Amino acid sequence: MASARTFLPNPPGRVGRRRSRGVDAVVGVALVLGEGLAAGGVLYLSQLRQWGMTPAASLDHSSWTLAEHWIICLAVAALVIAAVAASRRAPWTATAQLAACLLLLTLANVAADRAAATDSQPPPSGGLSCRTGSSCPGG
Repeated sequence: MASARTFLPNPPGRVGRRRSRGVDAVVGVALVLGEGLAAGGVLYLSQLRQWGMTPAASLDHSSWTLAEHWIICLAVAALVIAAVAASRRAPWTATAQLAACLLLLTLANVAADRAAATDSQPPPSGGLSCRTGSSCPGG
């Protein structure tokens, strides 16, 4: 009589390959530093573009919008890298990428707030501006 072991299928192989924790931590830190440098470069270049285009100290809405879109693209890339790292069983890299994604989304929110703040500045004349056609109080 055949043993029960011959009728059972082979156990499934592992889906992902586990790396050592040291390599995983180094890869996670290197990716976060690279994303930080990329986000800092985007913000620096958007400010440099703004400074070079207008002599005034006011912020340009388009430069902040461009920086915001690039930072969101970096956040999506960090999220994809986190998913790949989780599937490859690299917990340190996945955690670091999720933290980087949250930081990048916070940075994009700050960029959006700065862009919105430039739209709501008072008129440069210092007086009140009435657009309703009626007389304004104090003016």
